[in-house]
Amino acid sequence: MSLAYDGLNNRKAPGEGDFPVPEIVDVLRAIGGLNSVGLEVFSPDFDAMSAEEVGVKTRGALDAVLAP
Repeated sequence: MSLAYDGLNNRKAPGEGDFPVPEIVDVLRAIGGLNSVGLEVFSPDFDAMSAEEVGVKTRGALDAVLAP
């Protein structure tokens, strides 16, 4: 599987995958590097959802990983 295919088809919401997002957020917060945060998730799962469903799911995920 190519990296491009994987990045467009197998992504998950923040905190749901293998990447240690909460730990990275903690480090960025500690060094004053958490200035602007956003997210993008490309996946067929999200494509199948309504915009409202994606917003609710990703907002909850982002709030969870950004919690102090």
